[in-house]
Amino acid sequence: MMNFRDITFHPTNPNKLYALSTEKVFESEDLGNNWTEMASENYEGTFREIDINPANPNQMFITGSSLMRWNSTNQIWENITDGVLALLPTDIKDFRLGSSVYNNEFYFLIFLKKSSDVEYNMFAKTNDYGENFIELANGNASSIGYARSFVLNFEMSSSGLFYGGGVTMHKAELPYNISDFDGINSGLHTDIRDICFPDPSNPNFIITATDGGIGMTETGSQPWADVTGDLALNEIYTVSISEQDPNIFLTGQHDNGTHKSDSVGVWKHVFGGDGGATAISTIHNDTIYIRGNFNLRVSFNGGTNWISTNIETPILDYPILLHPTNPNIVFAATQAKGSGLICRSVDAGSHFIKDNQQYSATTPIDSSWAWSWGLISAMAIPKSNPEILYYSSYDHWNYYYFGIRRKEDTILLVRRVKIFRST
Repeated sequence: MMNFRDITFHPTNPNKLYALSTEKVFESEDLGNNWTEMASENYEGTFREIDINPANPNQMFITGSSLMRWNSTNQIWENITDGVLALLPTDIKDFRLGSSVYNNEFYFLIFLKKSSDVEYNMFAKTNDYGENFIELANGNASSIGYARSFVLNFEMSSSGLFYGGGVTMHKAELPYNISDFDGINSGLHTDIRDICFPDPSNPNFIITATDGGIGMTETGSQPWADVTGDLALNEIYTVSISEQDPNIFLTGQHDNGTHKSDSVGVWKHVFGGDGGATAISTIHNDTIYIRGNFNLRVSFNGGTNWISTNIETPILDYPILLHPTNPNIVFAATQAKGSGLICRSVDAGSHFIKDNQQYSATTPIDSSWAWSWGLISAMAIPKSNPEILYYSSYDHWNYYYFGIRRKEDTILLVRRVKIFRST
């Protein structure tokens, strides 16, 4: 199954359209009834967007982690990433770009991370269909809306204004100096996913999709109006249910915080930002645990106040496990230097112990099992034998492992099973 990222209609032929997956391009001449894969050469990375010059439909670019240009003579997509990379530093370890068209010129917003982990953005253009690239502005990642590898979108209006960025929305006009990119975020949720101008005659009428809904402006600036309506947009990572009251729920939503319902079904927003894994104490409904903004947090008053633990959370759905018979014992998965790590609290979450030798998912029982990327995906303790903790872990090569941690010794792995994940 392919993951499709973009679909674009031909600007002059209403029956013709293009569909872009993360690694392939398809063309249809009959409104999508039949599709043909378009040839490409030297493909690298991941596709994310296709743009067509409305004045010359033979000029098309695909952007993502590489830059592909359509060669209409040879009927093939060709990789011209090196032309953009010539503008950038040589010590790059991550690179993404998006594109837009204005006045027969293609513009590019570029995110890059250097080997030193310094992140910054560049705005560039080509006026000769990718033969040469011109840098227009560059600055740190905050300069152009925190355009990042995971969220990078922009569009050029019919009047030549830049709208977009990444985490936040910015606006700029010619000559696009870095100081000209002004934030226009009032009333708008973070993480810009798409931008459109529904009325070609009015470049100030803009609708944008974000991680938190749909925003609209009719002035080309802030404040944005929330026009999400009753669309159900939340992506929920986990749901926890109280053992004391089955009407009490705790949920963590992607980029929309953490919500808790009370005993009569009224929902309350208890923490903002990025939500993730959650848990509710087995004996106190007001003692709750969440992954919030990449940190494990605990509240002893139902979410009114929070304690930020020392357990960082690079992945929001790392599991949280409550001991079935001792409510003061809490386990939380995290990672350290790429290795899975299970941390333990004996005071209901006020403090956690990081003990890599006892609770690391990658500490081997012998030298044949020393996987360096075994990240924790699930944990469980059976009520029938609460002295044993079961866990599963995975690595970046799509292998899954199953292990057991015994309380009475430091042997981590009792049984080893490798499971292949279907894709």
